[in-house]
Amino acid sequence: MPLVLLKRNHPDIPDLEVYAVAQRLKWLVAKHLSAPADGGELRPDEVEVDVHERNHLDIAGKDIQIVVFAHDYPSRKQNLEQRKDLMLEDLKGFINSKYSVFLWILLCPSAYGEFAAR
Repeated sequence: MPLVLLKRNHPDIPDLEVYAVAQRLKWLVAKHLSAPADGGELRPDEVEVDVHERNHLDIAGKDIQIVVFAHDYPSRKQNLEQRKDLMLEDLKGFINSKYSVFLWILLCPSAYGEFAAR
């Protein structure tokens, strides 16, 4: 289950726009980081997106910052640059071009667990 950190680093980006990007990221991460050959096929509902605001201590340059943490399946590693480029292209078609954006995909060993309240 990938975790996406989405940071708004520009005060003029409306909440609705940030929310729309967060929703879109669930689909894009599932589309571009799915790894069915390794048992890592993804659905949008399996992607977690945490939205954060810039704070006064941050030192950052891009208006929207996207960091994706995902399990390091071999098939993801093989073509990570290509997956990143394709995801960036999809984002360019969706995010207002007046904002600067970075996308950073980090693959690492991971383990996910959950439980429901009783």
